[in-house]
Amino acid sequence: MNQYVPKQEQNGESGVSKTLMAFVIGMGVLIVIGVVVLVGVIITRIAHGHSSAQLSSESATKLPSKATIPLMSNEHVGQVTPLSDGSLAITVQGDAGGRLIVWDPTNARVVSELIFANAR
Repeated sequence: MNQYVPKQEQNGESGVSKTLMAFVIGMGVLIVIGVVVLVGVIITRIAHGHSSAQLSSESATKLPSKATIPLMSNEHVGQVTPLSDGSLAITVQGDAGGRLIVWDPTNARVVSELIFANAR
C-alpha cells in the first residue's frame, strides 16, 4: 500500500521536493534578471531621449511639400502599397489599361513604371 508514497530521504524531504525547489529558485533568479534588464532599458531610453515618435516626425519633415504622380486622362489610383525600401507601389487603372508605378517619396520621383495594355 505504500508503493505510491515517495521515499523520504534522511533529512525528511523527498527528491521531487528538492527538484521543485530548485526550479522555483531558478525561475525567481530569472525574474530578477529580467526586471534588472527591463529597468536598465528604460533608464537608457530616458537618458538618451530616443523614441519612435521622434524618429518618424524627423523623417516626415524631410519629405517634399508637394509630389505629383503623372496620370493620363480617365485614370485613377487603385491601390497604394508601401514597399520594404520605403518606396510606394501605386496601381493606376484607366480605359487604356493599367499601370504599376513605383514611387520614391523621399526624392519625389518615379523609380519605375510597368504598363499593362488591354488585350485586343
